[in-house]
Amino acid sequence: MGGNFRSTIFWIMLLSLSLSPAGYHGVLAQAEVPFTEVSTVIDFGSSITFQASLQLDAAPQEAYLILQPEGQETETIALPPGDGKIILYTLDLNQHPLRAFSQVSYSYRLRLSDGRVINSPSYHFDYSDTRFQWMQLENPSFQIFWYDRDLVFGQLVANTAQAGFQSSNNLLPLQVKQKVRIYIYNSPADMKATRTGSQPWVTGQAAPDLGVIVLTIPKGPEERLELERQLPHELMHILIYQLVGEKISNLPAWLVEGLASNAEPYANPEYERVLLKSAAEGKLIPIEALCSGFPQDASSAFLAYAESASFVRFLYRTYGSSALRWLIERYNNGVGCSEGIETALNKPLSQLEYRWKQEELRLNTDHLIFQNLLPFILLIGILFSAISVTILAASKHFHRTSVVEEK
Repeated sequence: MGGNFRSTIFWIMLLSLSLSPAGYHGVLAQAEVPFTEVSTVIDFGSSITFQASLQLDAAPQEAYLILQPEGQETETIALPPGDGKIILYTLDLNQHPLRAFSQVSYSYRLRLSDGRVINSPSYHFDYSDTRFQWMQLENPSFQIFWYDRDLVFGQLVANTAQAGFQSSNNLLPLQVKQKVRIYIYNSPADMKATRTGSQPWVTGQAAPDLGVIVLTIPKGPEERLELERQLPHELMHILIYQLVGEKISNLPAWLVEGLASNAEPYANPEYERVLLKSAAEGKLIPIEALCSGFPQDASSAFLAYAESASFVRFLYRTYGSSALRWLIERYNNGVGCSEGIETALNKPLSQLEYRWKQEELRLNTDHLIFQNLLPFILLIGILFSAISVTILAASKHFHRTSVVEEK
């Protein structure tokens, strides 16, 4: 037994030597080569400069910056290897856009000439808009940020947010589970650098997964009205996300935007005008076409918002708040757009859309039937005309043939 024990000790010692730094060229412990003076300098909307000091005897063969932005895919960026003393790199945000007001995690990875790899600790920074001196007001549910206006304005935003929450809660039983950050810009030009992927005509947007709302509210007598229009709408997007999480993508666009529009304290008068005009011209967009998204051009998108607001208001008035919650639960389980509304309300989407046009848009039933049948009536008319012409031509040919035979 003593021989076996000594043999075991020998192999353990041999294995330990093989794994020592002299015999191993794997990952170098972080503590052996510390990264010091690590910093970032943000030029919002333009660039971010990354800097760190190193303690290496020679330049690394390879250097990488590993970015992990909140709500975006991880990105690995090759850096100039440097001299082993400093890392200095400027990230072009036009080529590598980041979401405004998100938290970004990052680290460095170096490969030395002897094959060893150095991984830095993970660092973090908030990608905030550094162009303005933000004022701040906070309560248990909201953080308000604004600039170039007084505290009275900040309190107006906070009050409007609270009123928007109450309005949303009247439609659905909702809670503010995580504090919502609200940023107010004075002009579309100031807000432009925060937009990634949204349409240029958008003056307000929410990032539900970040819990962030960004609005453009120009100074002037209309600022209160604009706040009351935009803020409750975007807040509803946040609240729905906090209710269902990432499964919000399962919800039809008409339901999400319809709920958001109905959270606004005043109905948009232009919605009714464009609805009635489009209905009279037969240019309404089918509700089913608004399941996966809205049109990209401004005029069609406006009609889509108007239809969604009106249709959801019809569902709320007809079936109540509980029906809206049932709808969300069905869609949250992954059922399709038409299937979800039919299982929740026991009526097909086409039938509900028909009733909506009657009751909300006051369209005449006979007119709707005629409008729906018009393509078939025209087709039958064309076919009948073609058959009549064919029969007439055949009759004339038969008549001429008969005359010739008689002669």
